[in-house]
Amino acid sequence: MTDALQPVLTFAKVKRQLQALGMTISFRRDTGEYRVNYRGQHEANAYYTDLLDDALATGIDMAAHSNRIQG
Repeated sequence: MTDALQPVLTFAKVKRQLQALGMTISFRRDTGEYRVNYRGQHEANAYYTDLLDDALATGIDMAAHSNRIQG
């Protein structure tokens, strides 16, 4: 598959996906990084990356991990 056929990953799409999983994402202009965290949790739990696809994948993993612990 070529890159031209890959779906376009946008911040808005990623934000909706992560919010549905109980996660938050923000973009920090001063550092150029995305911040992913559990909704309502402390900074110690936050993950930072400069890649949007990494933010999405990590947010999904974090949510899955949280569900395994709670479930």
